[in-house]
Parts: sequence; C-alpha cells; structure tokens
Amino acid sequence: MADMTDDLRHHSDDLSHKAAEKALAQALVSSTQPERPAEKAAADPALEALGLIPDPALEQAATASHEEEHQQLKPGDLCPQCGGVLMLRSTERGEFLGCSNYPDCSFVRHLPAAPVSNLAILSSTCPDCGRPLAVKHGRYGLFIGCSAYPECRYIVEKKVQSPIVCPMCRKGRIVKRQSRSGRSFYACNNYPACDFLLPGEPVESKCPDCGFPLRYKKKVKAGIALYCPNSLCPSKRKRKKELWQPD
Repeated sequence: MADMTDDLRHHSDDLSHKAAEKALAQALVSSTQPERPAEKAAADPALEALGLIPDPALEQAATASHEEEHQQLKPGDLCPQCGGVLMLRSTERGEFLGCSNYPDCSFVRHLPAAPVSNLAILSSTCPDCGRPLAVKHGRYGLFIGCSAYPECRYIVEKKVQSPIVCPMCRKGRIVKRQSRSGRSFYACNNYPACDFLLPGEPVESKCPDCGFPLRYKKKVKAGIALYCPNSLCPSKRKRKKELWQPD
C-alpha cells in the first residue's frame, strides 16, 4: 500500500492536482478489492498515464448516491422536474409518486414494496369490493384501506379542505407545501395556473394599511408578528410590527 501511494505521488508532478487526487483515491479503493480480468482503459488521459482501470463498483455507487435523493421524496414534496406536487399513486404493479401536473409532467418515482399491516377491522365496507375496511400502518403512517390488500387497493383519501381562498386567483385554496430542502411554505393549490405563495402560515386578517385580505405569521423576538404579503403595502416602510394574538 505504501509503495503504491509513493508511486502515485511521484507521477503526480506531471498531472493536475485534481487528477492526482482522483487517481490516488482509485488506487486505494482498488487495492482492497479482489483482482479481476482487465477491463477497457479509462477515457481520462490522467488515469491512462497511471495505468488505472475504471471501477464499475465506484461508478454504480455514484449513480446510487444521485438516485438516493429522489428515493427520499414523499407525497407533498415538490416535483424535481417541474415544481408541481408529488402525489402517491397505486397500480397493480405497486405504488409510485407521480406529479400533480400529469400529463404535462411525466415525472414518476417508483417505490419499493413496503409492509402494510391491519391494526383494526372497521364495521364499514370497501366501496370497491364490499369487504371490511381496516385501519392500517404503512410507509407513511396510519391510514384506512381495504382489508383485502393487495387484492384490493382501495384507500380512503384524506380530504382536508383549506378554509382560506387564494386572494390572487379566487379559485384555489392556500395549502401547506414543503420544498426539497425541508422548508415549509404556503401556496395556492391551483399551481401552476396560480403561483401565489407565502413564506409563513396564512391568517385571515385584513391588512389595516392596504386592505389585503390576509396576512402571514413570522417569528420575531417579541413573539409572532403579522406581515402583509402585498409588496406595495405601506407597512413595508414601517418599523412597527403588529403581534399576532390567537383567538
């Protein structure tokens, strides 16, 4: 191992610093793996000069690392392809995440099979097959579905209607979203037709300065303040903040 490292450092005088580091890392990893038949030489001239062979295992690891970010996606996250909302879908082949903007956006993330257990059988019946519904525990926590799963894939969808109507389009409603970085924000569920969004939780409170129909909460040292989302509101020039008082 020491001889190999010294040899690489000797050759690195004729290579860029970046290429030398890459070659050194390749050699250290390869030295811990069993020998295998010679493969096609790397296209990188720096590696060819050192007689190093590309390691498929390392290439697969890099690809897996890139895909791991997508595998961590969950319902409600933003679509990495168009910014829409990811929704849990189900077919005979299994579950997957699909974009709410389908068919305009064809992003799909297939999900590996996850164990689903029945915690309690309910008296109500499945509208698809007539068998009892059950309280279940699956990939994303508790839900209600058909007890005959996977033969029947009926799931009771949560229909939680936001009471706040979007002030911009007057058609959608303000719902909570989460960015890929994990930050929460609030936006119109009529996206992409409407791109209204708020950085904080909305409150149905008319702005006293401009009359905008709602404001949003923001943490300050004194507590939680209310801010107007209207960029032309005169309150933007005021330093005094109105603190939010829960009902």
